[in-house]
Amino acid sequence: MSMHHFTRRLSRVSQGFTLVELLVVIAIIALLISILLPSLSKAREMARTVKCTSVHKSFANANHMYAGDYDQYFVPIGDGQAAWPDRMWVANKAYRDRLGLDTDGNSNRELVRYPDGLMCPNLISQRMAAWNRIFFCYGKIPARPVGGIWSKWPFMSGGHIPSITEPASSGQQIDTNWALMTTWRANYTRFWDQIGQAWPARAGGLITEYRHEEGSPVTFNDGHVEWLHKTEVFSDNGTERRRLWFMYD
Repeated sequence: MSMHHFTRRLSRVSQGFTLVELLVVIAIIALLISILLPSLSKAREMARTVKCTSVHKSFANANHMYAGDYDQYFVPIGDGQAAWPDRMWVANKAYRDRLGLDTDGNSNRELVRYPDGLMCPNLISQRMAAWNRIFFCYGKIPARPVGGIWSKWPFMSGGHIPSITEPASSGQQIDTNWALMTTWRANYTRFWDQIGQAWPARAGGLITEYRHEEGSPVTFNDGHVEWLHKTEVFSDNGTERRRLWFMYD
């Protein structure tokens, strides 16, 4: 090869990519990103759902351990005779002990605050900072739908295991924005689809939040947890999935 030819070849190499070649490379990168981003987003949401399901399972295990020591009764949802905040299940010291949470010397606020490891990862950041933030994460499903909270009715016990008709089909806990959940507040067409994640004051409280792909992990009374789409929690014609919401016949 002559020196002239070598010089011309070296000159072409040093010029780098042409404009067309750069545009082709950019187009390929953009195409790859558009293909990968939805998959990455879905994988991230799947991981959050798994995390939330794991939290549900921790609560279920603690609830069954509690029942083993209290005549087969699950932790009370609310006890109108107890002082604040012990009346609420989130602050019940025996229940918190079974979750491995310290209760000695805690203030009222600390008794209703749970660590990040026991919080739904899909909560909006504003509510994560709330002092009573556990109320805005998970709600107990009572033995029967309720109107008032501070009553002494049997469903506030949280459930008596030997009396539960179908423990593998009846619900115990679901994603909500309060510590208690009622049947009609799971109506997604009236609440979730209209409001989404919101402070209870904006929507009257007691709302099922379908934070995970329009569904929620649900803890059942036999201790297992499964994800249910909102249409499986509450049907679109306004009637509830009866067995999910009733522990007893």
